[in-house]
Amino acid sequence: MDLFILILRLAYTGVFATAAIGKATDIEGSRKSLKGYGIPESMTFILTVWLIAVEAIISFGFVFVDTAWGAAVSALVLLAVFTGFLAYQLFRGNRQNCHCFGQLITQPTGSGAIVRNLVLLTGVAFLVFRGTAGQGAEYSRLSRIDVAILLEVAIFAAVLICFVTLRRMILDSQAGFADDHSYDADAAEVERASGALTDALPIGADAPRFTLPDTGGKAVSLQGLIDEGYPILLFFVGLNCSPCAAMIEDFHRWQQELRDDFYLVFASSGDPEENAAKFGDAGEIVVLQEAREAADAYFARWTPSLVVIGPGGKIVSHVAAGDAAIRSLIERVRRADLSDPRVQLALPGASHSNFIGEKAIEFSHTMPDGSEISNAAFEGKRTLLLFWGANCPHCEGMHDAMFNWIQERKNGDPEIIIFTDDEVLSSKLPGSVIVDPEYAIAGRLGMYGTPSAVLVNEEGVFESETAVGPASIWALLGRNNVN
Repeated sequence: MDLFILILRLAYTGVFATAAIGKATDIEGSRKSLKGYGIPESMTFILTVWLIAVEAIISFGFVFVDTAWGAAVSALVLLAVFTGFLAYQLFRGNRQNCHCFGQLITQPTGSGAIVRNLVLLTGVAFLVFRGTAGQGAEYSRLSRIDVAILLEVAIFAAVLICFVTLRRMILDSQAGFADDHSYDADAAEVERASGALTDALPIGADAPRFTLPDTGGKAVSLQGLIDEGYPILLFFVGLNCSPCAAMIEDFHRWQQELRDDFYLVFASSGDPEENAAKFGDAGEIVVLQEAREAADAYFARWTPSLVVIGPGGKIVSHVAAGDAAIRSLIERVRRADLSDPRVQLALPGASHSNFIGEKAIEFSHTMPDGSEISNAAFEGKRTLLLFWGANCPHCEGMHDAMFNWIQERKNGDPEIIIFTDDEVLSSKLPGSVIVDPEYAIAGRLGMYGTPSAVLVNEEGVFESETAVGPASIWALLGRNNVN
């Protein structure tokens, strides 16, 4: 039993050391994770450093018999707080990656994280229950057989950690980007194209404008609603959608509760009278698409879905699909300050390449003519940073339209800086072009696919998430309107 207790202590030494090292090697990722959980940004660095220190001390405490019980008590308290906090976030629908082990485990908060913590809690509770005198064998009293067993366990643990780490590296490389807002230079070398991971409008983009008839035949303009100065809850529903029918009472209740501060707009299709009867009883605005033109512009592939548009006409949420996701988003809308131009209601667990409101990284690049271009070029003007790849079919598909826009930019349109991985291609691109073959700059600016783009405001601060793919990039520029 004493040998088993020693092995258990050393296992907890490894667990807490891994957690501390994982956070220490990616402090920025840990800060962003805490921010995603609602911790004020001003406190994230202090809390991250505190967690690293506490976990390191607990890890060291488990090594020795004299300090093991105190370490177990501290671990019990810390794990209990963590488990309760994660359970609360999961209840709220916030599945942000907890970043508990840095980049070693990059998964959204879910039941698995709760179960993992409960297992860890069970072990430390067992050690606490045994008291100060029951913390296992001392090293000086180990037999040769005991030492051999410990070595076998240590080798197995080392192999397991190497396997998990290698698997994480392979997944990051295949995905083309590192999870939880960090950047992996090796991953950037993988050829990337807009796919399922990028099929969404970025927060900070202009909401695609439309003018559609309501159930009475009157034209409803999204721009007209935006001009009223209220945020808009845009639902995508369907006449034959059973989950939509199950949420009718929710729709009506939200209309009554939120009508003073929001416009609730329901985009459906089909017979006007049937839509009016199903969705319009509580006075909601119901507009009718001919097919799915508005839904496709918003990447709302399922019904029911919800996207939140800020009072200035910018996208402030990802598309929430399904009853649980919609209810969770509504709860977050109730708590959010939508008058804040930097508000963002990202899907729980969604990976981001940057956060709106963060300062763009500093860089300096020497142009072919010997001049220098740096992040100072952002100051005083809005700028579109565009990542353009060689042999990228999506770039080719929007090539002419994008270059026409560059040549015909009007007052109010952003400046543009283009990053490319091909020195030969750079001579064919207009404007300021940075050759960035290793993606050292572009990746750190949040661009992880080709084509991709991000908007930076006059203060050099991100005003949008990264847009990947033509439709999302046009949305950043306000050119993805339905009609």
